[in-house]
Amino acid sequence: MVSKKNSKITITLDASNWKTPKDFYADYCASTNAPKWFGNNLDALEDSLRGGICELTPEKIIIKNLSKKQIQTVGEKFFTTVNSICSDNSVELEIYSESI
Repeated sequence: MVSKKNSKITITLDASNWKTPKDFYADYCASTNAPKWFGNNLDALEDSLRGGICELTPEKIIIKNLSKKQIQTVGEKFFTTVNSICSDNSVELEIYSESI
């Protein structure tokens, strides 16, 4: 889901069915209208947050319905790195667990 507010683009990703980082990338690519050749890796994510790769460049990413089990399955290091990449590129990241 994509929403525009005050010229800021926010994307919301629903993590309820994520099992691997590929699931994150699939949702991210769909939300940003990424090209088919998008790399589906952390380097490609960082490049896209700098702009010019995807049709939409988010200033805020919301991840909802992320469970502790998914963090373990997908990888805590993966989410820590996504958070760092967002921070380094001035992209706000909000993560909500499914219990909120």
